[in-house]
Amino acid sequence: DNGLIASVTKLSAEDLKLRIGEEVYASFKATSVHVVRKE
Repeated sequence: DNGLIASVTKLSAEDLKLRIGEEVYASFKATSVHVVRKE
């Protein structure tokens, strides 16, 4: 499986009721994606 790391604001995480380590699916617009290389 491929993984995805996302930055989410605390407010958004609370609104979405996200928990650390929880498995979720993501959907997004290609025009709003920022790719950053892991160093």
